[in-house]
Amino acid sequence: MYQQTRGKAITRYDCRTGEITKPMTLSGSIPWLILGLAALVVLLVRGRGYHESANRVVRDCCSQNGLQLLDGTVAFRGLSVLPQRPCITRTYRFEYSRDGTDRHMGLITLTGNEVISLLINPDHLAAQTVH
Repeated sequence: MYQQTRGKAITRYDCRTGEITKPMTLSGSIPWLILGLAALVVLLVRGRGYHESANRVVRDCCSQNGLQLLDGTVAFRGLSVLPQRPCITRTYRFEYSRDGTDRHMGLITLTGNEVISLLINPDHLAAQTVH
């Protein structure tokens, strides 16, 4: 097997089979690579915004119910698709405390900036009064 150069392209000739082959070039893949990287950057930037929305909602909920948000932030848990409608949901986990000595887990699920669910033990919520 030997390589032969014709201009910029390199061809390979296999003596056993008599085949001349050209290796795959990256020139056709570069636009797709750039597009993929751009999409990744957009997803990361948007994901940061969703993370901030989840943080804000959880912080507000904790302060309204006299709870302490431990570690001061939510942690990304995963992506899923709602079976009722085709949209991506993001789930974040957080930990909170009633008096600083205990530790409890909560979950918040968002689609975009819309809260789908916020799970906190109902026994830990402040009593709601009905007027």
